[in-house]
Amino acid sequence: MFATYGSSAAFVRAYNALKDSFATAAIGARTLTSVQFRFTTPTTLTVRVVYNSPTSTGLQADYDFTMAVSSATGVTTFTKTTQGTGTSYNNAANFTNGFAATIQAYLTSGTFVADWIPVQTPPSMYTKTGGFTKTGEPTNYFYGTLGQTL
Repeated sequence: MFATYGSSAAFVRAYNALKDSFATAAIGARTLTSVQFRFTTPTTLTVRVVYNSPTSTGLQADYDFTMAVSSATGVTTFTKTTQGTGTSYNNAANFTNGFAATIQAYLTSGTFVADWIPVQTPPSMYTKTGGFTKTGEPTNYFYGTLGQTL
């Protein structure tokens, strides 16, 4: 989907910077494989970073945010919250600085508007793809497939 419809340059910069921070992690080089935005409740977002170590694949690091969403306008504010507990949060602690300087900074740098995007997708995808566009910056967005069971 991203190869066909693209990604915003601002999000790609944040993603690539996160990828670089994993490759140069203090605990040793790690390979970032994906970033998932998991909307676990109407007011909670967990950003899950999936990565590989030299000896293991599919490792997870979770970072939690609250979301304040205007039901009238879709304007959304993301705020980083205290981390949870468990393996994925323990893993996340190893990459806190890199995450804070990249994806966290991207999400907390202003407000976003929830919408069906990207706009160039065919009508068959309109209700299957959603995302957020930075307020006042129509070329700054992130999106993904809705309703996935992860």
